[in-house]
Amino acid sequence: MASGYLARYRATRGAIYLSKAEACLDWLDHHKARKFEKHSWSKPLRFRQPRRILHQRRPHHRVDRFNGFAYIEAYELTSATRWIEIADSICAWIMNLPRERTDRGNCISYQAHVQSSIHNSNMLGAAMLASTSKHTGNRDYADVARSAIEYSCSRQRADGSWWYGEDPKLPLDRQFPHRLQSRQPLALHCKHR
Repeated sequence: MASGYLARYRATRGAIYLSKAEACLDWLDHHKARKFEKHSWSKPLRFRQPRRILHQRRPHHRVDRFNGFAYIEAYELTSATRWIEIADSICAWIMNLPRERTDRGNCISYQAHVQSSIHNSNMLGAAMLASTSKHTGNRDYADVARSAIEYSCSRQRADGSWWYGEDPKLPLDRQFPHRLQSRQPLALHCKHR
């Protein structure tokens, strides 16, 4: 909701939309995952994905990124340092996630408790790190983002798609080529070899 209100504020400069966006961002700030110092969010209920149940109150990687993009956008529109400080906290969380290290880049894990190399979450993590680095100057974020992009771009297929993940043990319903549908342009800069 915060992103929607920020988009309306950007288009209209109506103060009511900025106020509503900030209320959403404040709510998110006060409802981050309780078990962790850095900003991350979990789903309040157990939920099911094919062949597994994901438990409540365990941070959900993609939720962190999308919330993070809203905080960055709020900072870009208002210059309020509290928003970039929260984005920085999200990045500190991302930096502590496991990473698969290879000679063709490193993959930021989809899950916090075990390495899981999934391209869409890797690219979202890289976009969050790179976007925040642009404002904070944190070179470590930029370096990890660059390595994550290298990981996924070096595995892009000739038709422009990626496998969902690189682990051959992924369930068959997860082993299909797909196109990343991220609003982040970083995914579009890969070049075929």
